[in-house]
Amino acid sequence: MVKEIEEFKRLILENDIVAIKRKIKNVEDPKICNDILSMTSSKEITDIVKDWMYSISSESGVSKGDINCINKYFGADQTKNKIISLFFEAISNNIDSPDYEKVALVSIKLEAVISSLNKSKDAKLVRSKYLNLKDKSNPILCKSVYEGIISPEKFISMSQEEMKSDLLKEKEEDFIKKSLFDSQIAKKEAETDMFFCTKCKQRKATYRQLQTRSADEPMTTYVYCVCGNTWKFS
Repeated sequence: MVKEIEEFKRLILENDIVAIKRKIKNVEDPKICNDILSMTSSKEITDIVKDWMYSISSESGVSKGDINCINKYFGADQTKNKIISLFFEAISNNIDSPDYEKVALVSIKLEAVISSLNKSKDAKLVRSKYLNLKDKSNPILCKSVYEGIISPEKFISMSQEEMKSDLLKEKEEDFIKKSLFDSQIAKKEAETDMFFCTKCKQRKATYRQLQTRSADEPMTTYVYCVCGNTWKFS
């Protein structure tokens, strides 16, 4: 990447427009484009690079016109620009018919919170927030951030657990309960005639008891009849 940037620096100094047009088409990383923009004041070269950035961005579903909404807010700090771009892309692609100006402002506010916490170089944090915003299986989170239901400050401070969708939390809870059951952590398992099966009218069943809630609450009893019927109670 350094070698590639140095090559562009040489071409810019030589004002070799033809070579720049040809070489820019091999660039896939938007960060390199931002680095090139920071090296020139030439409007012609700037337009060439920005046009290529638009074509890269369009692959993610964001059009040239939409990208303009965010580019006009960019400053000299390329790290901040990159973070804003990531949030803009994630939100734009996870909201139906978004207002791109609104997406741009939300993205800027999110980056501002990260900067205020001196976390701009915390790649792990930025990546986590970016991936959660673009997660198609959890559109409610993205929509809540977009509509201001979750403030930028709140979103940036949310843990991975807090950002999970309700469906994922429910699946994980079911998995934990099943794992506890399958690993024989049950307090009891025994055959008994204590329970009457309403399906087969017999009293032939086994049961287990699990502490599925807090320790000061009654255990949940799971009953398994020989006929295949199952039920539970606390």
